[in-house]
Amino acid sequence: MKFYSYYLALLGLSGQASAQAVSPLTASPTWLVGMQAVRYPEMAWRPELLYVTNTRPWPAQLVVRRYLKYITLETGLAMYTSPATTYVADYGTRVDTYHPDTRSYLVPIICRFRLAPHSLQGWRLDATAGLLLVKNDYYCSATSFEVKTGKQSAYISGDYGEYFLPLNLGLGATYLLSQHICLTADARVLWNALRGDIIFKPSELLPTGSVGAGYIFGKK
Repeated sequence: MKFYSYYLALLGLSGQASAQAVSPLTASPTWLVGMQAVRYPEMAWRPELLYVTNTRPWPAQLVVRRYLKYITLETGLAMYTSPATTYVADYGTRVDTYHPDTRSYLVPIICRFRLAPHSLQGWRLDATAGLLLVKNDYYCSATSFEVKTGKQSAYISGDYGEYFLPLNLGLGATYLLSQHICLTADARVLWNALRGDIIFKPSELLPTGSVGAGYIFGKK
């Protein structure tokens, strides 16, 4: 009986150790919220952004993941904007002043599939597949000044938007620093056979990547 009691005690300790060794990335369900430094190719920009000096994307992308039993769902948000710019066009009899405002919103919608074995401590490697929702908006107000009459008027030079959905394929890695903090990295390619212009050619594969950190919480 005494041996049997010791045996049960050892089983209990073993079970506790196994439970503590379970990674929060393998527990289900679990959430991850993080920020990433991300690079998207110029295909995500409005053409007008390419001709504006000092145009820059946001340096960071917000990322949210939901770890389920077999897959992980991920979404995020990044945005490109043009700086406040004014330019003047002199047509001789009148002078027009333009104030363009251009924005590109990028929302990845990704499914992640685990590749690495559970024994790979601290690491999680995933294959990723999904779409990148891109919404481009362009708005330009203008004022016109008649040289002879001195009359000034305002009008809208441009106001339009567009959407497209390139495929987003690649690999991703997550490394646990602690029970709640992790590092993330992704390498992907974008492919869009539906849109073709001088900026983005049909069937062209364009690389994109990101690195960042995240906070893990939820059921353990």
